[in-house]
Amino acid sequence: MKYTVLFTLALGLACTITACKKEKEPEVETPKIHVPDFEYTGKQYVWLPITFKSNFTESTQLTWSFGDGEEETIYGREIAHTYKEAGIYTVTMSIVDSFGGAVSKVITVTNGPERVGGKHKWNFLLKAGDPVTLLPVQNFSGELTLDIVNDTTIRIPDIPQMRIRGPYTVTKYEVNAEHLVYKSSDLRTELSYDFNNGFAGMKIVQVHKDTAWTLTGGASFFN
Repeated sequence: MKYTVLFTLALGLACTITACKKEKEPEVETPKIHVPDFEYTGKQYVWLPITFKSNFTESTQLTWSFGDGEEETIYGREIAHTYKEAGIYTVTMSIVDSFGGAVSKVITVTNGPERVGGKHKWNFLLKAGDPVTLLPVQNFSGELTLDIVNDTTIRIPDIPQMRIRGPYTVTKYEVNAEHLVYKSSDLRTELSYDFNNGFAGMKIVQVHKDTAWTLTGGASFFN
């Protein structure tokens, strides 16, 4: 009888202690909230495509507003857009789903001379006299690296075939949404670049006594 009472008391005490213990609540995982964002790649020049890519891992319905009056809705992750005029644009990516939301970024698009920098292969034609009497017409090619001094000045390196040796300096003459033209102060040296077709042209006219040397050339810039 004595042991029965003790066992009953111990069992009751154990039950009481168990009841007093707080049951551990199951951990609830907080769902991660996706914050929409995008990045852009590509040189920010007029007439060159700039790629905008969202940070979604799967295709999503997105509306892109490019700040130049053009807008496009896609089902995907990225899109390319080409600006036809230089300027500062606000690009907005809007999410077309139950969550909604939008994100905007400002980009600067230029048509400045820096886009013609770097080494490019030029094909030249050189002639002297009018009509040609002193030198046969020369065709030759050469790799030239244009020195972009600043936004208004470009330096053309020395061209050994010329009567008057370089370098030759040209300054901003005309720049618009379609092309840039740089000329020397005497207008005898000219460098041009057409943004739409990526073609650059060069012309150098030199006069010594009664003879004129005329160099014309062109190159395709893949910038």
